[in-house]
Amino acid sequence: MEFSPSQVDALCKCISPVATGPKCKRRRKRSDIEERADANAGRSASSCSAEVSVQFTEPWRFCTFYTSYPRTTSPFKKYTASALTSLCKCAIAKPSSTTSKKASTTTKKHKANHHIQKDFDNEHKENDYFDQASDSAEASNNQQQKANNDQHQETHNYKHQEANKHKHQKGHLDKHEEIDCHKHYQETINDQCAKVNIKHKASQLNQFEEIEMLAG
Repeated sequence: MEFSPSQVDALCKCISPVATGPKCKRRRKRSDIEERADANAGRSASSCSAEVSVQFTEPWRFCTFYTSYPRTTSPFKKYTASALTSLCKCAIAKPSSTTSKKASTTTKKHKANHHIQKDFDNEHKENDYFDQASDSAEASNNQQQKANNDQHQETHNYKHQEANKHKHQKGHLDKHEEIDCHKHYQETINDQCAKVNIKHKASQLNQFEEIEMLAG
């Protein structure tokens, strides 16, 4: 429910009629209440709004209406017009630009740090990927090198075995050739000796025949 300015003034006059009795006592109470207005300087909007909500269910609407132009009366006995005006201004006050700027700056810094951390993580992942790829390539090269070394060693061993085998076979053939040569040489000597013996026997037979012819 909302009130027009005239209704608020009428309500204020109804709640706070002009006193006909001693004025000093009321003035002291008003003075005491007005001193509380300074206490709103350091309060938050939520705190002031909560205090107003005790008197009015929708403090923001009431305070927006009440502070729309200067007031000289208050609809609540607990507050003077100046105290209620101060309280309402506190309740509907917007956050200072400095706070907003700080919050905005903090948010921007947080986002920037988040992006930096994200870029760092991505770069770290890329480095890990390249390291793994490099390790994999190095392992593959090592395996290929080992295979080449094994094949080279196997070829070397095969050639060495073949060389030894050929050498052994050549030595064996040389030995057989030597034996054959020696045998042939011996046979030649034997043939020559046999021929010499035959000639010698023939010579002896001729000599015996000549002796017998002379003796006869």
